[in-house]
Amino acid sequence: MNDVRNILHGFWSDFKNPLNSQFLMAFQNGYAIVRDSQGRPERPLFPYITYDLELPDTLDFTISSASVWDRRPSSPGFFGVVDDVLRQARERIPTQGIVLDIQDGQAVWIYRSNPFIQYLDDPDDQAIMRGIVRVTVRYYGS
Repeated sequence: MNDVRNILHGFWSDFKNPLNSQFLMAFQNGYAIVRDSQGRPERPLFPYITYDLELPDTLDFTISSASVWDRRPSSPGFFGVVDDVLRQARERIPTQGIVLDIQDGQAVWIYRSNPFIQYLDDPDDQAIMRGIVRVTVRYYGS
């Protein structure tokens, strides 16, 4: 499982912020919220990615997702970094998918699910934009 965890983390950590060409931080869902010095929950600095870590049984599949989070400007219809990262996802995950080799003949095949791309606002803060990438993950291994 650690090999799959590392492969998926590497995949989702390989998206760049168009504003500064630095790689976005990526976190497994449930691990993006950190605590400040007083123990209060806080989010990491925007933009960042959260992703599901799910491993289906051999030759089976699961629907998984990753979310791109950013604090957007107030202009309607402009999603900035989220749009650019979702464009990168469309380029990196073609219709036929992408195979990520693990080791010893094991691999993870990631291909587009439906809907592939979706936009949502954060219900607690309308200035936060969320773009969701839905994929199907198929595992080949022993």
